[in-house]
Amino acid sequence: ELARFQAMKSLRSKYARLISKHGEGGKHKAPPLAFDRWLARSALTRATANSDGGDHENEVGGLMSREPLLPTAEKTNPGLIADLSRTFPREVAVSVSDTLTASSRMAAEKHDRTFRKSERKEEKGDEYAT
Repeated sequence: ELARFQAMKSLRSKYARLISKHGEGGKHKAPPLAFDRWLARSALTRATANSDGGDHENEVGGLMSREPLLPTAEKTNPGLIADLSRTFPREVAVSVSDTLTASSRMAAEKHDRTFRKSERKEEKGDEYAT
């Protein structure tokens, strides 16, 4: 959980840096709660996909079913682009969204690899305990 919290904190920080970088000295500001709405949309997408009974292992590398917090989509979220397009030019909104999506996916993959590695160690330890 601590690793996931750190990943989320890092992702929010990256979002803030991207907004500052493209904000042209305060000329453009991100819409309030755009980051949080992106997280909520991602969680809703994940919940909907997991509840439809389909096998999403191949669709998103299995991350969708294992990662409860970090957005794992491979494609940019159109809702985030729409949010950011309210105050930024569309090209900037797409760029920020693409970067954030890729960063989130990488963080989720890193967390997943670490977690699965520790699970395997625990399983091996249980194997020898019996």
